[in-house]
Amino acid sequence: TVSLAMNEPYILDLDINATYSASTRKLNTSVKGKFSAAYSNNISISVLLLEDSIIGPQTDYRQTGDDKVPNYVFMHMLRDAINGTWGTSFKTGPSGAKDSVTVSFNDFAVKPAFNDKHLTVVAFAFDETTKEVLEAEKVKIKP
Repeated sequence: TVSLAMNEPYILDLDINATYSASTRKLNTSVKGKFSAAYSNNISISVLLLEDSIIGPQTDYRQTGDDKVPNYVFMHMLRDAINGTWGTSFKTGPSGAKDSVTVSFNDFAVKPAFNDKHLTVVAFAFDETTKEVLEAEKVKIKP
């Protein structure tokens, strides 16, 4: 499957710009998509907030009983969906090679429980009909 996918044409490149204010805990995110090939279907985008380095108990299923790792370090934990559970429209109708589109999401409130030193914005664009992910990108937030 991987070798087949590698032979498919590259469709879209994503670039994320995330600006965060530690004093207001507001996050502004823009995602630019640049097409490298023509594409006819509608595309949606999901923009997510992840947090790393969360320490907590984790069950170790390799052990018998109720053994837990007390100080497990969780990485890439989904914390919030910046543009909703199912994302939003990114591009409707056909696009040609070299076309570009940008969407922005401003004044997203980062919850006080989240450690802003360990946050990442992840964006992925997907075909609205087939649900195939066309491209994904991530950027670390700098407080």
